Amino acid sequence: MKELDRAVREVELNLKKDISQEKCSINMSKDLKPFFCDMYHCEYEKIKFILLDNSNKVLDYLVYEGDTFHCMVPFKRLFKHIALCMARSIIMIHNHPSGSDSFSYADMEVKKKLEKAGEYLDFKVLDSIIVFDNKFKSQGE
Repeated sequence: MKELDRAVREVELNLKKDISQEKCSINMSKDLKPFFCDMYHCEYEKIKFILLDNSNKVLDYLVYEGDTFHCMVPFKRLFKHIALCMARSIIMIHNHPSGSDSFSYADMEVKKKLEKAGEYLDFKVLDSIIVFDNKFKSQGE
């Protein structure tokens, strides 16, 4: 058991070393623009999860890439990372290469799954944002 505890602490320390020293605060969806400006002209679906502390400062972010129509979310890995970073909230950003400005059924289902997990892992989903045709749309604003 001591070996496992030591390994977990080592992983936590390595994560903290990799995170940028310059933490930016997220107060509005427009503050997220640096995180999604690379998604405007992407030909495949990409999803980013921004992990925040209780002051809405960025702890870390994760990026997953899919194909033209969808992107699979590896929930176990995502939840593990949220727990290791001790994130208090997350923001989900993904693009719609098709140009659609509507949240799809799949988008809503991912958000629901995140919110349900947040009840148990003690984090909140602050927003879900879609990026399309040089624009973005927030569910939270």
